[in-house]
Amino acid sequence: MDLIKVLFFDQSARMGGAEKVLFDLLENINRSKIYPILVSPSGELANKVRGLNIECIELMEFENVETTRKRMRIRDIFKTIKLVYKLNNIINDVQPDILFTNSVKAHVLVNYKKRRIPSIIRLHDYPSSFGSISVKILKNALNNVDKISCVSQSVANDLGKLFPNCIDKLKVTYNGIYKKTNNCKKHFKKPRVVVAGWLFSWKGFDTFIEAMEKLSPKIPDWEFVIAGEAARDVEESLSYKELLYKRVNSSLYKEKFVLNGGYKSLEEIICCSEHCIFVQPSIKPDPLPTVILEASTLAVPTVASDLGGSKEIIEDMVSGRLISPHADELANSVMELVSDLNLRVKYGNKMNFECNRKFSMENYIRSITETIENIIR
Repeated sequence: MDLIKVLFFDQSARMGGAEKVLFDLLENINRSKIYPILVSPSGELANKVRGLNIECIELMEFENVETTRKRMRIRDIFKTIKLVYKLNNIINDVQPDILFTNSVKAHVLVNYKKRRIPSIIRLHDYPSSFGSISVKILKNALNNVDKISCVSQSVANDLGKLFPNCIDKLKVTYNGIYKKTNNCKKHFKKPRVVVAGWLFSWKGFDTFIEAMEKLSPKIPDWEFVIAGEAARDVEESLSYKELLYKRVNSSLYKEKFVLNGGYKSLEEIICCSEHCIFVQPSIKPDPLPTVILEASTLAVPTVASDLGGSKEIIEDMVSGRLISPHADELANSVMELVSDLNLRVKYGNKMNFECNRKFSMENYIRSITETIENIIR
């Protein structure tokens, strides 16, 4: 079989969760079978992809369109028309065998019509979380594609309820992680409870602060780490960062909190299960929290919301804790782990083992490759 030329589209310059797993795919894909080309704005993703010696076509118009899946902006109409025109020109110039869209704007603007070139959508989002107009636009795109690759069963279930006619196109392929053996070489000065991710209110940072304030008098030797940066291209995230930092600095226990800022790897802020507990208290469902998968590679105990894809990663009271995202429940679960070193080690090791099996990078790359090859056949 000749090389399959795949044109990948992503709307973001920054390395969010969707961009990280796209980069993993591009880094590991078999280039004796597939010839990848990326279309994205200039930025961290494009720079890292170029470092793989993969061609990257920069398209800044993706970032110029400010419309989101929840809010439409009338002033974006002409920008969108210009963006669609450029996308069509790129497709005509490259003449790919397959189109692969990895983000919402790419899904709807590449697949606004049925093309002669087959198309795959890699769906990282819950369609039910979109605004009413966005749902209709997404439905049109889903009708025009050949395959919908969902990052979790919970995403597939959500899509199936909303668009039952698309069920035959669905395939669940979990993101992959690199197998690691956590050989802790350096401990932090104090044991720590860590929350990490892009700074959005729905990620549960306020719940984390409230829970840790409840625990602070009971566990004086522990510190509470908030790691992550605002998404510079999202006003909501930028404004939330200001509110979050004010909230911490006004706390009676502000000396116990560490505002870490951005990080490249969780290894910068987590050492091992003996000295660290990781929490993910999202108040809304997360399709498949990449940060929990990253935590699993470090074999640390994790407490997460019992919403969305977290339930496909953690088995409650076997490989971690799944809780309702409320401060009291989070505080109780963290206290249980603080008080029991053996339980921390047990949960951390079990999740590391299960995630290495279920979310292996090999399985991820093989499944996406099979999807591509089957469409060509």
